[in-house]
Amino acid sequence: MRSEIRRMLLIVTLVMGPAMAAQNYYVSTAGSDSNNGSSTAPWKTITHAAALAQAGWTVHVAPGTYNEGVIQISASGTSSSPITFISDTQWAAKVADSAWHAFYLTGSYIVINGFEVYMTNPDKASDIIDIYGTHEKVVNNYVHELDNTGPSCWGGGAIAGPPSSYLTVTGNTIANVGFSTCDNVNGIYLGGDHLYIANNIVRNVVGNCIQLWPYVSYSQIMNNDVSYCGGSFTNQAGITIGTDVNNQGPLPGSNHNVVGNNIVRNTWFGIRECCSDSGYLGTDEQYLNNDVLNAGTANYYLVKSGATPQNPLSVDPLYVSYSTGQSCGSASCGGGIGNYSLQANSPLIDKGTSSYAPSADFSGAARPQGAGFDIGAYEYTSTSTAPPLPPSQLTAIVH
Repeated sequence: MRSEIRRMLLIVTLVMGPAMAAQNYYVSTAGSDSNNGSSTAPWKTITHAAALAQAGWTVHVAPGTYNEGVIQISASGTSSSPITFISDTQWAAKVADSAWHAFYLTGSYIVINGFEVYMTNPDKASDIIDIYGTHEKVVNNYVHELDNTGPSCWGGGAIAGPPSSYLTVTGNTIANVGFSTCDNVNGIYLGGDHLYIANNIVRNVVGNCIQLWPYVSYSQIMNNDVSYCGGSFTNQAGITIGTDVNNQGPLPGSNHNVVGNNIVRNTWFGIRECCSDSGYLGTDEQYLNNDVLNAGTANYYLVKSGATPQNPLSVDPLYVSYSTGQSCGSASCGGGIGNYSLQANSPLIDKGTSSYAPSADFSGAARPQGAGFDIGAYEYTSTSTAPPLPPSQLTAIVH
């Protein structure tokens, strides 16, 4: 009996071939979708890999530009076997789209890791990475050029989606989002419950740099660097905790959130709560150890919860380099990304809270390095790793 089982397993393996028996698959611009997806015979398109993807798969994407229209990933992984799409060389696999969105995640338990994602015709963009599933992870990507300058101000965000649950958005760089006459285009634009948004660098956004809407609960927004948010719209903010859902309705209002260790600068409102008078925002909102400076309207606007910021700072972080610019949504005025690592004399070293702080920083360095957690996306180390460079200067930096 055992020998018969072994014989059947061998037959199945031979029929399926080595690529189908493995869990790692490969995509390259030099490949072919008629290949078997192995490392020596990769597929050509991410779209083809997405159509075949199953729980437990890791799809490795080689450097190159993949202009495939909307890449929809509708299959779902599981908690122990997610579906992962990874650019093995960070930001060297470039997903470029000219339609509505580039990645469209309708399955659940999906990971998008390390891509450069942008719109070749940003006039038509709404959401660059559009999240409709649950338990998704969007990590270590460079997402940019979302103008949405069509005839109507549709709104949207670089990383966005309707209310969902258990989303992780960490280590992303987001830049050049929005256009001058529309304040509905945001950097990170999500809602729901159990969201974890940390270690992101968000810059040059005409709407909110980070907006949680129409409700957000049991979520944490930690150690992000946001700057140049709001354009000419004085009601926009670096970080917004929003509510537009009455607590008596079918969905909960906003409550039980922590906003901590963030650096927010050159915005109108720094951190605010808003916006519907009928929306419910509870009293268990915590604002811990944030550094807010150069806010044109107010550092904090927390009238809905009545919360009092704990250990607030308003000091120059002393980045290694901070590029001045504007909030216009265009690379022509954004001023570049800069180097958000902290200098050795930064007043934000060891000044963060440990509550919900990420265990590693933007570069992958462990937190904390000193007596306490640092504020911002980078933890200071004596040998701090330089941040990834803009794509034109990439030298295969991976973390």
